[in-house]
Amino acid sequence: MLLESVLHQLVNENLRSIILVIVQQSNLLLCLVNDMLDLEMIEQDCFAMRSSPFTPAETFNFVASLFEY
Repeated sequence: MLLESVLHQLVNENLRSIILVIVQQSNLLLCLVNDMLDLEMIEQDCFAMRSSPFTPAETFNFVASLFEY
């Protein structure tokens, strides 16, 4: 993603934190859209479950970071 590559090049911590929030919010929005699509597939009885690794501490830290600003 473009913002993630810009994030690695920035030295200013204020700009880095702002771009990090933007990246996190865009990822959150993407997850919401994917969940809505999954719900539609469940309603149509064509949903295929998949497993993926899940780290509760990482998720909690992500949610907590959304309320820092």
